[in-house]
Amino acid sequence: MAEPKGWAKCPEIGDLVADNFVPFKVPFGPSFTPEYVIRKFRQNNLNVGLWIDLTNTRRYYRSDLVKNQNIRYEKIFVTGHGECPSNDQIKRFIQICSNFLRMHPDQEIAVHCTHGFNRTGFMICAYMVRELGWSISQAIDHFSERRHPGIYRQEYIDELLRMFSNDDDDPRTITAPAKPDWSRDNNRRSYNHYHRRTSSSDPDNLIGRMNNLRISQQPVIDNNYNYYYDDDY
Repeated sequence: MAEPKGWAKCPEIGDLVADNFVPFKVPFGPSFTPEYVIRKFRQNNLNVGLWIDLTNTRRYYRSDLVKNQNIRYEKIFVTGHGECPSNDQIKRFIQICSNFLRMHPDQEIAVHCTHGFNRTGFMICAYMVRELGWSISQAIDHFSERRHPGIYRQEYIDELLRMFSNDDDDPRTITAPAKPDWSRDNNRRSYNHYHRRTSSSDPDNLIGRMNNLRISQQPVIDNNYNYYYDDDY
């Protein structure tokens, strides 16, 4: 399986956002595994109790590697490729996070898409506006400080402004930062599809019985045999 474009040099984990959220890039390959990410969280005194996966595929890692660490795992399929999250997806994200933090106010929520910037930033900013009372400009600026350079797709910022701007926000002053240099990196290593070495009945073994399959930017198949692409650039 080939790395997502720009993934290798993408910063791994951002700083804590709004005291609740930890943005990070998708675990992938033999080194940046879910176990490694969780270990890094704990080394930084982050008590992560909820992990939200916003990628549009299950191909990157097995969710049981998160659940086995006593962390709740939630999956929201968000397309990416410049397509913003839908209203239903935003509502589900906010509901999941609100319910969790009400029950576990002393724990953090880890959120990732492919790189942990655009879809991740969009959802976290939406939560900050809806649940914490931030203005959208404040939310976008804060996310960019904690996960530099922040949301770098202009269409995501434009949609956030369309949905959440008020009299205190001037859309003309919110321009996406330049696309990070790492996002242009086309040096994409390939790995054996090592994490598919499970039984064909495993719910995360989505291509059952095709173990060690090598994939190169091909559509992937979910449990319902739907085809998905997933990238965040």
